[in-house]
Amino acid sequence: MPDLSTHAPDRSMNGVHTSATSKVPELPREQLAEVRVGFDDSIFGELAPLLLANGLSPLPIEPGAKRPLGALSDWSRLRSTPLTLEDIAAISERFPNAGIGVVGGFGGLVPLDIDTDDDRIIEAIMAALPTPLVGKRGRRGMTLFFRSTETITARKFRQTDGVPMVEVLITGQTVIPPTLHPETGLHYQWLSDDVTLLTCRVEELPEITLKHMAALETALTPWTVSRPEYVPRQASRTEPASPTRMRAYAEVALKAEAKKLRAMAKDSGRNRALFDAGCKLGRYLHHGVLSKAELVGALLDACHANGLLAEDGLQACERSLRSGLRKAQGDNLPVIEDRLHSAERIRLNGGTRSPDAGGEPPASGPNDGRKRSQANHLIEIASRDGVELFHTPDGTAYADVVIDGHRETWPLKSVGFQRWLRRAYYLETGDAPNREATSTAMSVIEARAQFDGAERSVHLRVAEYGDHIYLDLCDDRWRVIEIDPCGWRIVEAPPVRFRRTAGMLPLPEPVRGGTVAELREHMHVDDGAYVLAVSWLVAIMRGRGPYPILALTGEQGTGKSLTANQLRSLVDPHSAPLRSLPRDTRDLYVTAINGHVLVFDNLSSISAEISDALCRLSTGGGFSTRALYTNDEEVIFDGQRPIALTSITDVASRSDLADRLLLVRLEVIPDAKRRTEAELHAAFDAARPRILGALLDVVAHGLMQLPHTRLNHLPRMADYATWVRACETAIWSAGMHMAAYEVNRADAVDVVLDADPIAIALRQHMEGRTEHVTTATELLNALSPLASDQVRRGRQWPGNGRALSGQLTRLGPALRRVGITVEPYREAHTGRRLLHIRNGGAPCL
Repeated sequence: MPDLSTHAPDRSMNGVHTSATSKVPELPREQLAEVRVGFDDSIFGELAPLLLANGLSPLPIEPGAKRPLGALSDWSRLRSTPLTLEDIAAISERFPNAGIGVVGGFGGLVPLDIDTDDDRIIEAIMAALPTPLVGKRGRRGMTLFFRSTETITARKFRQTDGVPMVEVLITGQTVIPPTLHPETGLHYQWLSDDVTLLTCRVEELPEITLKHMAALETALTPWTVSRPEYVPRQASRTEPASPTRMRAYAEVALKAEAKKLRAMAKDSGRNRALFDAGCKLGRYLHHGVLSKAELVGALLDACHANGLLAEDGLQACERSLRSGLRKAQGDNLPVIEDRLHSAERIRLNGGTRSPDAGGEPPASGPNDGRKRSQANHLIEIASRDGVELFHTPDGTAYADVVIDGHRETWPLKSVGFQRWLRRAYYLETGDAPNREATSTAMSVIEARAQFDGAERSVHLRVAEYGDHIYLDLCDDRWRVIEIDPCGWRIVEAPPVRFRRTAGMLPLPEPVRGGTVAELREHMHVDDGAYVLAVSWLVAIMRGRGPYPILALTGEQGTGKSLTANQLRSLVDPHSAPLRSLPRDTRDLYVTAINGHVLVFDNLSSISAEISDALCRLSTGGGFSTRALYTNDEEVIFDGQRPIALTSITDVASRSDLADRLLLVRLEVIPDAKRRTEAELHAAFDAARPRILGALLDVVAHGLMQLPHTRLNHLPRMADYATWVRACETAIWSAGMHMAAYEVNRADAVDVVLDADPIAIALRQHMEGRTEHVTTATELLNALSPLASDQVRRGRQWPGNGRALSGQLTRLGPALRRVGITVEPYREAHTGRRLLHIRNGGAPCL
């Protein structure tokens, strides 16, 4: 238990009486969820027992701050030994205004603090990690909570300008709702009110592993510094001013802040204004230029003069001011000296420029001539030869930049382009552009790309251009494989543009002379399944859909995940090749925006919403959502993606999804033929260049044959079937794919009909009948006795005739393949809606 010292009460709040009688008895841990300490006005006393019950270590937070309570002499000990109920009661009685936090590391808790609101960074983080269950938000960014059974180390990821971006708080602490944020005066908020650390146990949180941490590091690479420690640039080129002059500067700054507070409207944010004033003036207090009494007195007098402070708001204002003063401590004074308005510097020096200002010319506002010249210089760099600005059909601005003799394509808002721009400026000037100048320049550069640049499409990994197909090698030279009816070659300046996303890995440089049959040696499947797997790869390399969905199933230990990873590595290798299936459509489409091939591993079920979304991704369909932090802007994705699923059982039970599947069942691997993963990876990596070269030969053959290829019978996804038919004669005899595909579709029908209770009951009902005319309600009444009570209470059983009609419509294609047709029509003389069910006809293929 931490060492809690005993002191008399005082306003500084150092001291907790641990000898006081606890208001709650010691209870077994499983009963802690029912405990309340009994202090209605104590956040910590009310919520700390709930955290204990959920396997977490609660931490009292200093009122008006983010740090642990000062009375805890060594709060880090709470990582191994949490507070007891007696401790919680004592703390709550002495410090009823204390906030609440949790200690990272205890119980395997891993808080991940994201200190940015940049949508691109957040999306990259979400793509690398498991889907979070619990999170909280403060002034900006968010904190997500995971658990881990592995040795996760604490670390910080900083942006290229040194600003913290992501921190793994495995040895730290974090404040949780409803504690007040010291800077905003507002409560922290849970991202979801339904699931919080107060309502779920730590073992229910998603598990984060070392692989996830490696994926996170890779995902953040475009935004992080390349060295472990950030060395800030010198803040000022001037020497410290004399005490007399610094006192004059301080008085001017204090009068300016007081004037702002007097001029504020009464409904303005007083906490924010006082915090900003504290940040600007606290440096003078820290260095003894101003006293605390005159600083606090002047600002609070200004607030009172404007009526901003009601009696009940005085404490909140003082807390905001104290937070600002703490944040400012330690900053050096020349920074403040340089930031003083030029006009004030001139006035203090009797109408002449201050020598302490470094000889800069006076200016009328914050955008002085130096800043304007920096922005113009940056715009000039982006306008030179070797830089081409353009935009995509959806309005996204891009730039082609020549680097080390090769062309690279970057979104203007990406870290990659801005790094290049800052580096070019540094090489020419020996200085770094400030943030304001960079922001101003970027807005102009983006406008030029939008209104003056050409419109071009930008692709991810694969692109179709005329009768050519281009495959991005994704290497550091930005080379591309060009495929046409005559063959394939590696080129350095293709007519199409590719973008790169976090986690994309380079393809191996292909080798000629290999055969696709070499892939067969690495797959434990029958011949028909092998044909379907190769056809999926060939479909991916065409560059446009529709794409069938590859479903790898089999017993535990049959190598489903390994096979999925190997297949993806042939066409779209990625640092996080296998992912869990997202819970909602938005997360699914974020994944689709950032990856060409999507592989979802170890599925146990698929919801109706995600099933429909997978269908749209497979054969084409749009998705839109409101852009973050906007009211009326949309983020739109309209495209197709190749998808692969792995599961032990057949999880695609909805007919529309099953009709898009390529079912590949992996065979059991005999113990005598098992090898270690290291051996399997080494053997496959050695074969990858040859297999890739053979697949490129197949695609070139397909481009040559496609204009002359026709199918007598066009199945669902006819474009896919025609393309594979054009390619297959380079590998095996014509018709092998269609034969395997028809068997696959029949298997998919069996999966759908065996998993749907209405289909099972209808087939039983139609046994011995050739036809039946009835209403949907009457049919539901006839089918109900054929199902058990448990089935009828399930979600798949319709509740009324209208729901039954809709379900029969979805089942129509599958039922027709087993000879049952359901035709709805309206009776002429009565107008009743009827169903005409026929049985015994030839199955519709």
